[in-house]
Amino acid sequence: MKKTLDTSSITNELAGASSYFARAREEKHQENKKAESAAPVVQSQEPPVPVPPYGVPRTPVPPRRVIKQRQPFDIFEDQYKELKQIADSERIQGLPGSMSRMVREAIDQYLEKKRKA
Repeated sequence: MKKTLDTSSITNELAGASSYFARAREEKHQENKKAESAAPVVQSQEPPVPVPPYGVPRTPVPPRRVIKQRQPFDIFEDQYKELKQIADSERIQGLPGSMSRMVREAIDQYLEKKRKA
């Protein structure tokens, strides 16, 4: 036995003959009328605030350096342990304690030294 779908009732619902949706539309329309009549329009006597032609001036933001993700470098175990201790002590003080930041700063210092040489 094959079930059949009553398409005429679905068509009525979609065509706007739904009693539920008609009530919802009427209620919304009545709410809009109440809101319009309840809120009087008050125009300000003050002149409008002038806006700069190109928007609000902003403080320039320096460009951020792009971080290359997951570049494998080998370091010695004692170097890692010392970086880890420094990071942990910074975290205790409420600082970020980023080992990656420390390594990036050390590389920047090394590269600057090489440029001058």
